[in-house]
Amino acid sequence: MAERLSPNAPIVLIGHDWGADAAYRAAAAHPDRFSQVVTLSIPHPVMIRIRPAFVWEFRHFLTFQRKAYTLKQFRRNDFANVDELYQRWSPI
Repeated sequence: MAERLSPNAPIVLIGHDWGADAAYRAAAAHPDRFSQVVTLSIPHPVMIRIRPAFVWEFRHFLTFQRKAYTLKQFRRNDFANVDELYQRWSPI
């Protein structure tokens, strides 16, 4: 995609949350395609200090990274997982 947007020059890549993870991976795989990488919400993997509280707070991110986690997992309990995630992330 970066080559289509700018075939002759690197581009600025911006990613938020899941997009930040994708931006880190894209920049690591093709550093010559990006002049800058801007990410929000997710720190660079090198900066993450794994501790029990971190694993608990970000378990959704780790869970959804697993290839075995599919829509079937949500359907299994009538999408209660979605309600639980909404309650955890909702500011209200």
